[in-house]
Amino acid sequence: MRAEAERVSCLYVHDSIADSVVSTLVEHANRLRVGDPLDEQTDVGPLIDDVAATLVEEQIEDAVAHGATLPIFERTAERRHFRPIILDYVQPSMRVCQEELEGPLLPVVRYKHPSDVRAVEMRNTEAPV
Repeated sequence: MRAEAERVSCLYVHDSIADSVVSTLVEHANRLRVGDPLDEQTDVGPLIDDVAATLVEEQIEDAVAHGATLPIFERTAERRHFRPIILDYVQPSMRVCQEELEGPLLPVVRYKHPSDVRAVEMRNTEAPV
């Protein structure tokens, strides 16, 4: 049994390579198997509880309502099981970049100039904890 959690708030990708990166992420995410965490073949297990599932759903809805796209999103029959979710065209101000992510969700923020990323880093560094 594996129980691993990696925290990546947002993936910043230069606009010139973003289409290729997102395509590769989708390709790899589609290979992951969702299921029983006790099964050795499972890559992605269920969320901890229904509260976490609701939070993930709300974060996705918020991002899409504000312009993000879902190049990959497939629900399973089980409420707490999510296939890996890639959100593209995310803005740093969206909930998915501001809140802790409770599920297999990767927000992709495209940028044109390194100064765009530095400005976000500065705001995050100065924000009260």
